[in-house]
Amino acid sequence: LCRSAKAVVLTGATMKKIRAIPVALAVLTVLFAALALSVLIPKPLPGAVTLAAGVAVLRAIDKVCGIKTQLKGPNDILCSNRKIGGILCEGIVGNRCATVIGIGLNLAQSPEYFVEKGLPYGGSLLSVSGKTVSPKTMAAAVLAEWENVLETLEKQGFSALKTEYETACLTLHNTVAVLDSDGNERFCAVAAGVDDEGNLLVDDENGNRLAVNAGEVSVRGVYGYV
Repeated sequence: LCRSAKAVVLTGATMKKIRAIPVALAVLTVLFAALALSVLIPKPLPGAVTLAAGVAVLRAIDKVCGIKTQLKGPNDILCSNRKIGGILCEGIVGNRCATVIGIGLNLAQSPEYFVEKGLPYGGSLLSVSGKTVSPKTMAAAVLAEWENVLETLEKQGFSALKTEYETACLTLHNTVAVLDSDGNERFCAVAAGVDDEGNLLVDDENGNRLAVNAGEVSVRGVYGYV
């Protein structure tokens, strides 16, 4: 598996796409027909950074492929109810605080690939759009949109991105199970929106609106509880 992967440290014209942000390192890994883009930013970012990164990825896909994609908050990227990618953000604390943003996208797998692998809800940019996109082209587009999104996030807060995120979020208006720290279901509710901090707003059976961390819910309605 590792022998089939190729990692590229992005430099030159591609890195100029993010010249306005203090990025320590951007690494693009090409594995089979997919890419994994990791960006290390040497400072802490707001808790809504995963949601903001999702907005950047959706903008980039629209620009490169001309298709509209959706988010199943906070991590999954979908098109036509097929998962084509995901986002994971981690904060590093200590003497040097930093944020690591990891973005994975399926680029060129055929529909038959997902059938053979037993992944009925899997998809790629090729399978949903019919377009072949190079990893470097997609990475450059994501980094360019991330620059714009990060500037908005830092100057205006997530509230300036909230409407765009909510429009693309398939979680909203679906039933979700709110979980405890052990992953056990506490109660069910309906996802109603997100607040300015990126927390998911849910309406419980008594009509109470609560703010919960998006990582504490399991979504039903896209393809079962996942």
